[in-house]
Amino acid sequence: MRQLVKTAPLLLLAIPGLFFLLFSGTYVHSSADARAVAAKSQIDQLQSALGSYLLDTGQFPTEAQGLEALRTDPGVESWRGPYVQKGIPADPWGAPYVYRLIDGKPQIDDSHR
Repeated sequence: MRQLVKTAPLLLLAIPGLFFLLFSGTYVHSSADARAVAAKSQIDQLQSALGSYLLDTGQFPTEAQGLEALRTDPGVESWRGPYVQKGIPADPWGAPYVYRLIDGKPQIDDSHR
C-alpha cells in the first residue's frame, strides 16, 4: 500500500504529460496545414486580382511595381483599380509575398516556398 501511495503522484503527472506528447504533434501539424491553406487562398485571390488588372491594362504589373499595383495606381493607362479592397496581406507566417514575372506570367510565392 505504501508503494502505491508513493507512485500515485507520479502517475498523476505522467498521464497529462502522455496526453500532451500524443496530441501536441497533431496540433503543430494542423497549425502548419492551416497556414498553408490560408496562403493558398490568399495567393488565389491575388492571382484573380492580377487577372482583372491584365484585362484592364493589357499587361501584368512589373516586378518593380509589384503587388502594390493592385492597390494603388502605378501610373499605367487604363488602370481601373483598386483590384483588392484591403492592403496586400502578409503571408500567414508574417512575411511579404514574393511577386515575380516568369516568362511574362506572374508567380506569387509565400515565405515557405
